[in-house]
Amino acid sequence: MIEIRLASIDYSAHDLAQARAAMNELLSTLDALVKAHPEGVWQPASSDALAQIAEADALVSLLYRSAGVARRPIRTADRNARRHLLDRTIHQQPRSA
Repeated sequence: MIEIRLASIDYSAHDLAQARAAMNELLSTLDALVKAHPEGVWQPASSDALAQIAEADALVSLLYRSAGVARRPIRTADRNARRHLLDRTIHQQPRSA
């Protein structure tokens, strides 16, 4: 019986480069946020409650959007690797006993 598992050979160099670039972009965004809040504490720009909630929502939205953008090429790489695995296993001849 053939064991079907993803392997490094199933991932293309292009897909991996795209995933790395997306992760670097995500880390740059996170780094900018950390630098904007060096004490690790969020200090709202306004004392108005509505403005604070809007600011907090914008910050969380930025994080969510950045993570989603980074996740897309990772999903693409995984989908393409699974497609390659399928092609690789379909074309592989069964071993005789």
